Amino acid sequence: DLHADVHRVGHGPKEVFVEFTLSGTYGDKPIAWDAVDRFTFTNGLIAERVSYFDSAPLMVKLVGRPSGWERLVRTGAQLFKR
Repeated sequence: DLHADVHRVGHGPKEVFVEFTLSGTYGDKPIAWDAVDRFTFTNGLIAERVSYFDSAPLMVKLVGRPSGWERLVRTGAQLFKR
């Protein structure tokens, strides 16, 4: 149920910045964190995407909700199978 709410968008000559909040449910409780994505363009196409966010508060929430650990491990294991 993860979704993004965009707050602001800015741009430079070859980049676009998107400020947003990601929200969802983890361990049967709401969870949210703020982030900024930077998209760099080359020849009109996205050449690079970098996401910036403070992971420390997010990790505290994830670790502090043991009811979500099993799903987190299962999802992580699926990512490594690819």
